[in-house]
Amino acid sequence: MSNANTDSLYKQFRAATLKRDEAKAISILQQIVAISPGDQKAIKLLAEMKAAQKQNPASNQKKASLTRELYGKYRQACLSHNDIRAFEILEEIVRLDPADNDAEQQKQNLGKRIAEELAPTLAEVLQSGDIERISSAVEKIKKYAREEYLQTLPDYSAAAAIHRQHEQKEVLAHIHSQMEELKKLSDTEQRHRKALALEKHAANHLVPIPQEYVTIIEDIHHKWELHCVHLEQQEQFEQLYAEFLTLQAKIKDKQDLAICKEKLSNLRGEIQQLDTVEEAEILDKKIEKYQD
Repeated sequence: MSNANTDSLYKQFRAATLKRDEAKAISILQQIVAISPGDQKAIKLLAEMKAAQKQNPASNQKKASLTRELYGKYRQACLSHNDIRAFEILEEIVRLDPADNDAEQQKQNLGKRIAEELAPTLAEVLQSGDIERISSAVEKIKKYAREEYLQTLPDYSAAAAIHRQHEQKEVLAHIHSQMEELKKLSDTEQRHRKALALEKHAANHLVPIPQEYVTIIEDIHHKWELHCVHLEQQEQFEQLYAEFLTLQAKIKDKQDLAICKEKLSNLRGEIQQLDTVEEAEILDKKIEKYQD
């Protein structure tokens, strides 16, 4: 499995941790470890999250209660022979408790059965030659089983190849349209966020961004980083400037004056690091009168 997959999963992991979705974060880490068993970072994070989970009994009790409720719904779905609903409930159980190996195994077994039942539709859509129908059928069946198993089903490989080509064309068209939108934006943060969304979309579909766009996107991210550094430097400058003014107002002897001049030297150093020349000149003039 490619690094693109792992990178995409790490982005999903960061998003899950920001949303405080502990179960999803653990599930994503488990996927990373399954793809890259030697990924020490993922292994360490997974161990830490599981250890933290054990130290929170209140959270565990709530999770256990929800799991029992979901298992009840799962049994009802099985009794009514609603395999798809049963599969969806098992997905919820595994997301809530990634350590529930029984639920994971049942989900995999049930998913294979659903995929086998859906497999005959692939021959039908392939015969129709309708690319939209072929893609839709492949997307539907992919929900229920892993790729290596699906490849063993009749007609899946042929349908998946057509779907892949269609998906790539759609993703590339989306990338092109988004890049056109990017050109119209002037706000640094908006451009950065849109570029991130575009990269995530391409990574999720395993479609490489054309090199001509990669260069533009890298430049957008670089400018955003400079912007963030600039804002941080400005904040530091303002703090130093406030300290300088306070000291300047309290000068009583040569020692105070020496401290004040040291602060002034720091200020000028900060100004030199600012990446916007015009603002640096304005800020420089603000303290120029205190030079003597």
